[in-house]
Amino acid sequence: MNFISFDLETTGLSPDEEIIEIGLVKVRDGIIKDKYSTFVKPLKPLRKEIVELTGINDEMLKSAPSINDVIEDVKEFIGDEIIVGHNVDFDLRFLSKHIDIKNESLDTLKLTRIFYPFAYSHSLGGIARYLGIDVKKEHRALEDAETTAKIILKIEEDLKKLNFKILFEIQDILTKETERNFIKEALKDAGNTTYYNYEIPENSYFSNIPFENKFDEGGEDEILNALNSKGLYLIETMKEKEKIFKPLIRFLKEKNENILIVSGKTKEFFKELCSFLKKNNIGINVLSLKNKEGYICLKKFYESFDIEPVLKASIKFFLYLTKTGELNEIKNVLKKEDYLVRIDERCKERECEYYKDCFYYRIKDKKEESRIIITDYISFFKNEFNSKNVIFLDAEDIEEKGTYGFAIYIDTKEIEYIVKNIRRIFKEIEYDEKILNENIKNIMKEIVDNKEKFKNGVIFSDIKGRYITIQEIISSIIEKIKGNEYASLLKREQDKINKLLFEDNNYVLKISLKDETPTTLSFYPVDVGEKIKNKIEGIENGIFISPVLTTSSSFDFFKMITGLDKIKREIKTNILNEEIKKIKIFLPTFLPELDSSNFDRDLETLLRDNFFGIRKGYVMFSSYTGAGKIYDLIKDKKIFYMHSEQKNLEKSLKEVFEYIVLGTTHLFERVKGKKFDILFVVKLPFPNMKDEIVKKRVELLSKKSINSFNNYILPTAIMRLKKSIVNLLNLSDEKCAVVILDRRIYNKDYSYLITDSFPVETEFVGSKEELKEKIFNFFNG
Repeated sequence: MNFISFDLETTGLSPDEEIIEIGLVKVRDGIIKDKYSTFVKPLKPLRKEIVELTGINDEMLKSAPSINDVIEDVKEFIGDEIIVGHNVDFDLRFLSKHIDIKNESLDTLKLTRIFYPFAYSHSLGGIARYLGIDVKKEHRALEDAETTAKIILKIEEDLKKLNFKILFEIQDILTKETERNFIKEALKDAGNTTYYNYEIPENSYFSNIPFENKFDEGGEDEILNALNSKGLYLIETMKEKEKIFKPLIRFLKEKNENILIVSGKTKEFFKELCSFLKKNNIGINVLSLKNKEGYICLKKFYESFDIEPVLKASIKFFLYLTKTGELNEIKNVLKKEDYLVRIDERCKERECEYYKDCFYYRIKDKKEESRIIITDYISFFKNEFNSKNVIFLDAEDIEEKGTYGFAIYIDTKEIEYIVKNIRRIFKEIEYDEKILNENIKNIMKEIVDNKEKFKNGVIFSDIKGRYITIQEIISSIIEKIKGNEYASLLKREQDKINKLLFEDNNYVLKISLKDETPTTLSFYPVDVGEKIKNKIEGIENGIFISPVLTTSSSFDFFKMITGLDKIKREIKTNILNEEIKKIKIFLPTFLPELDSSNFDRDLETLLRDNFFGIRKGYVMFSSYTGAGKIYDLIKDKKIFYMHSEQKNLEKSLKEVFEYIVLGTTHLFERVKGKKFDILFVVKLPFPNMKDEIVKKRVELLSKKSINSFNNYILPTAIMRLKKSIVNLLNLSDEKCAVVILDRRIYNKDYSYLITDSFPVETEFVGSKEELKEKIFNFFNG
């Protein structure tokens, strides 16, 4: 294959930005034959975020040629070859301001979305790692151009291993000639079989092996007792998943009953459980089941006119490979357009011509044969599972998961899509459509113009005027199209708005600042504990398991946030005392208060000295702003700032083996696979009092004459801190240390409540030298 792979680095994303680096790679017959690279001097200084992203600074560009000085060389190097790029249209838009480009092009971003739908990321670095391509450097033009060249060659190689029938079908969907020709070349070597060398997710484990209990003893008796007790049980244990497998099997052997397991990490738990069953040769049928709307609707996919060709080709290939039909598997492909193909209220179930092939109903039919059903919290809150025995894993997250699970989501893009399809049939609603779209547009403009306000949340009662208008328009349209299948979809949206209007003071609208053009309005419930209680109180046997359920050895806070304190049934509790790996918690008394003008400088000095030697440390801040300030002060290559804009967290951490990592509490919870020895807690993780949901929950407690600080704010901080310590235990080797830098850990009247909640005793240190000595002795003793 012959082509030119290219990449640009620019001063920003908007069309009026400038090129600062060009990288070109010439490939002949699949081999790199030549390279071209140059800096380009822009007319304006680089912004801080561009310097951080690329590593290019103004000093490096000071003596660089202008774009006019290099453009002829670039034009000559490219010639009339096919141009290959990752998101190629973006780079071509910049280049075409200086060259009249008529070359054909191929986009590796589009091609990888089609043929690698399960990839965790389709960014250049993310997809390269997924394909096993070594990435030495990112966001530098020549290196990115080389990576792009390797990706297109890998795609070419993989396509030749696919069945020719699916390649023909993908080729028929695509409209761009270079994409069709690319597949045409692969068809010359394609055969009758498919060899796909990448993991395809599964959601069921059905075994023909006889079910034998191989664990008459062992495991955790407390969990087995809880399973047999037929009530509500709270168990705090450090190794929840390791402890659950054996008693689970013992229970299933003794009882002819099924168990529903609700987890915040369903994929991870499903894989671990199935691996355990296979390893021990145990024949139990296991099923992972999601919310109905989480599966693809074949009728919508095959009969839709609104899916653009590349997305349609991606979904088609996904359907060729998938064993589950779960749309979550291709969320990076669908982005915000899952409404185009997900199951909705129009589902005709057995009357649908695609019923026999429907993934959801196929998996649902297996439910009766399954002894263990695994689902996520949101699916649990949205569906009726009718299970007598329910185990809640990762139970410390139940309030957060309930907040999302009971949220009301209004997708403005989906409403516009529904109404557009109705207008194709009923011309008389054209005026209604126009007014509806204008109102939606005004709502979104108000949100975009006031993002800081909506980031913290706005109570629905303050903004309900526009929604009353939308509800009235939707009602008018429903009246005009009575009996049409689209009426059920609009009725769903109408019911959501009616619920918000009825409980207007109990929902908060929040928007993520990461989303430049938000289309989904997310309304989160304030009193989520009441909703969780209503869902749980009918369960005959419910067991909540987590390493983080207590504050100061009490389960009261967990009971309050889940509404369990209002259930008139006995709730049994147990804290399993177990040996954990060696951990030390140090409380330095030599640092000033957090709001002191000297704190940042003293912290910077502490980290710069790297007094803990080869030990790997995570410095946990409450916000990206705090982490960024310290990073700007240090500017050391051995300090890595893990900021919110890094899409691939795992990728970022793989490159920082010996670094100190600066990040937030939220990002630390997402770390996997990376080893850390020391956790520095800069600020105790109290809830953000500017957050409208937190404010409203505090108000609810105050109305009930409950001290909100002692009963909500402080316990929340304790639970978050304990969760971070448990995460460190999971990420470390034999020993780990926690250093809490916030003086409130020892100088407040509530300090003992925090330290009493820790799994080990704390130790005060009076100087940096003493801390250095104690950490050294701890790890080397």
